[in-house]
Amino acid sequence: MLIERWKYFFVNRVHGLVHITTKWEVQGHTNNHQQFIDVILEMKRSGDLNIKSSLLLINAI
Repeated sequence: MLIERWKYFFVNRVHGLVHITTKWEVQGHTNNHQQFIDVILEMKRSGDLNIKSSLLLINAI
């Protein structure tokens, strides 16, 4: 079973509002889903996302 999801997120950045569009596919178990979460957490650690935006992203998954 293939599930396609589109999520649209707005992330506050110093230079303005950046629109992040993310598409990911989950097939079978949640391996790809977990990879997506890992990417978001890494972006948070690197400072590409602020904490509030990161929590919104994770909660939206």
